[in-house]
Order: sequence, then structure tokens, then C-alpha cells
Amino acid sequence: MQWIASERVRKSVIPVAFWFLSLAGGGLLFAYAASREDPVIMLGQASGLIVYVRNLWLIYKHRETDQVPAAQ
Repeated sequence: MQWIASERVRKSVIPVAFWFLSLAGGGLLFAYAASREDPVIMLGQASGLIVYVRNLWLIYKHRETDQVPAAQ
């Protein structure tokens, strides 16, 4: 639901720290699944990592547009 809400407004609606912690946790779980050679867990974590990276991208993009001065 959060991903859909963020996509609708074209920016992340959750604090940045949440996404970095989620990315770190998802990366660790993906590494664990890879070490066990478990494709099901790897696929599940990979899909979550895509969402986390996308939300961080939306945050970066939104901040970048906020910092650009308006043309006069």
C-alpha cells in the first residue's frame, strides 16, 4: 500500500531512515538466502529491494527538484 501511495504522489511518504534500514535488512536477508541457495527467499527479497530503491530514488528526485531555483 505504501508503494502505491508513493507512486501516486510521485514522492516517498515514509522517513528516509526507514528506507535505508529496510534496504540494509533486505540486503542481509538476500545474502542469507543466497548462501543457502534458496531461490524463493531470494526472489521475495529481490522484489522488496526494488521497492526500497525506488522509494529512495523518489526521495532523491523530490529533494533535487526542491533545491533547484525557479527560473526568472
